[in-house]
Amino acid sequence: MGQLLRNRKILIIDDAPDVQTILRSFLEQEGAIVEVATNGSAAIQNITEQPYDLALLDLNLPEMSGYEIAQQMRHQGFKSLIYAFTAHDLNYLSKEKLKTSGFSGYLSKDFIDLPLSELPKAISEIFLSPIQNDLQSER
Repeated sequence: MGQLLRNRKILIIDDAPDVQTILRSFLEQEGAIVEVATNGSAAIQNITEQPYDLALLDLNLPEMSGYEIAQQMRHQGFKSLIYAFTAHDLNYLSKEKLKTSGFSGYLSKDFIDLPLSELPKAISEIFLSPIQNDLQSER
């Protein structure tokens, strides 16, 4: 595989071990440095200990929602990209709620729409240019 994400530090915030394993594997194959947090408290601790280029944040987590976690991350000074990584139907997501919570964009966990093998490329494009799911371009 290539090195689309060489040395990009990515924090995966998801409580599903299978999602963590798959994402970590694909992203590391593309050169990313990947850390995993399974809940909001762990995510907040991670971002205070080291910088990240991107956080992929599940919206449905125990303890607090992805929306609450994104707000707390921003409150703690996290300036990098936060993308909602969700199994929700993207047509029914409130883009306004994502924006006001501090998200930069969103990606689907629905691997029917995005083949898993294309995931590293989609994530690398977040860094290269605005993509269709970038909330900042939807003003």
